[in-house]
Amino acid sequence: MAKAKPPSPGKRRRRASRGGRDAGYRGLVHDAALGLCRLSPEGRLLDANAVLAGLLGYRAAADLLAADAKDALFVDAAERAAVAAHVGAEPRFSGLELRWKRPDGRVATVRLTGRALRSAGGGLRAVEAVVEDVTAQRALERQLQTHHRLETIGRLAGGIAHDFNNLLTVILSNASYFEGGGAADAAESREAFRDIADAARRGAALIRQLLAFGRRQPFEPQTMELNPVIEDLGKMLRRLIGEQVRLTEELTAEGAFVRADRAQVEQVILNLALNARDAMPRGGTLTVRTRALRIGAGGDEARAEAPPGSYVALEIADSGEGMDAETLAHLFEPFFTTKARGKGTGLGLASVYGTVRRSGGHIFVRSAPEGGTTFEVLFPAAVPPEGGGEGRGEPKPTSGGTETVLLVEDDDGVRAAARRALQGRGYLVLEARDVASGAALAEAHPGAIHLLIVDVVLADGDGGDLARRLAASRPSMRTLFATGHVDREIGLHGGLARGAALLRKPFTQESLLAKAREVLDARPRD
Repeated sequence: MAKAKPPSPGKRRRRASRGGRDAGYRGLVHDAALGLCRLSPEGRLLDANAVLAGLLGYRAAADLLAADAKDALFVDAAERAAVAAHVGAEPRFSGLELRWKRPDGRVATVRLTGRALRSAGGGLRAVEAVVEDVTAQRALERQLQTHHRLETIGRLAGGIAHDFNNLLTVILSNASYFEGGGAADAAESREAFRDIADAARRGAALIRQLLAFGRRQPFEPQTMELNPVIEDLGKMLRRLIGEQVRLTEELTAEGAFVRADRAQVEQVILNLALNARDAMPRGGTLTVRTRALRIGAGGDEARAEAPPGSYVALEIADSGEGMDAETLAHLFEPFFTTKARGKGTGLGLASVYGTVRRSGGHIFVRSAPEGGTTFEVLFPAAVPPEGGGEGRGEPKPTSGGTETVLLVEDDDGVRAAARRALQGRGYLVLEARDVASGAALAEAHPGAIHLLIVDVVLADGDGGDLARRLAASRPSMRTLFATGHVDREIGLHGGLARGAALLRKPFTQESLLAKAREVLDARPRD
């Protein structure tokens, strides 16, 4: 076997030189004053220097690499995929934020800036990055965002308190009228009752608007007229945009109905109005318009995404700073924002886009620097239902029944009102105020219980737990959950199955009776 030819002196010198450079590079990396690392396209740490290890609380780089090898580094393993996704086709990148765990269990938010290393074929081979700990910075930004939101809520608080005090004054003064024996005049009595009911409905609308502002409403589409939604929001909009901005309404789409979730539509309007306000720091004009729009068979070049058909257009226009083409191209991307750090999350317009698309609509933007901005939302026109649309007025009077209802509600006033409504329509009502007494009452009752009406959250437990317990011994019993909570709280407390029948508070006698009859008459479950 022939011996391998020894390398020439020149080749030996080149190898030694390259080895020296490699050793020098490794020393430079590991002795640098910055946190440095190399990651695979999958987000695995391939190398790290001692500074990065110390920054994260590890004794040595080897300990950091070992933690990552055991999946004990990333808070969310799915964030590993963000590495390749963020780098994309660009040779350099910045602003990639990841959450890494420290050995003591605390979480560090780190920001990576670096370059992509690619193979000869262009594929991503690895990522080299400088790592910065931005944990404290992000905590401060969250505090600033909270402060900013509290300022907005503070502006609302005075006006909302004023409105609620007016509503309560109507209710209390009319209640005192009846308590004082002033119910002799039938016409006066009917007027007083109407004023009480109207004040309560306006209070419920205020609560709905506040929940929409806080993004805590469930998605419940209904057929509704758009103009009254905007008119009802008028007071809240004026408080949100402040005295420097003039609000005008041009509501020409009279009798125009859409199929959407009212609270979500309100949130779209509020979000766009707040964006408009921020675009007019020195004041200006905010205009809310509605109009009917027909897109013909040939389509509309300015609204290419919208197929031919009839629409109700909602426009939110401001006289503010406007946006350039580059900003418009990224406007609806999550986390994209032109606001100063700590002044916006970049999620407002993304949520607007998602809400509009979820409702089958489309959104378009017209803007130019110093030329103001107009957001145009197109909702497919809906056929007005009989009675003027869902959510307008009370349900039609419904028939009663003779079934037995177990009513479990821990608020004495709500329980008494519900009992009177049900008994007045012929139902036999068994009353209980908590889980324990409801279970005991059901066990002691010798006959059938056809319907359980139960509050989702009770003083001593969950309505969902009670319903499951009773279903074991009374499988034919139907259940109607009453709740004043939003979906997140329902999930936490009630653990309700998807599709469970819900009666949302505040409810009226007719809405309670209609829902009870609907649940009782529903087809048996498979």
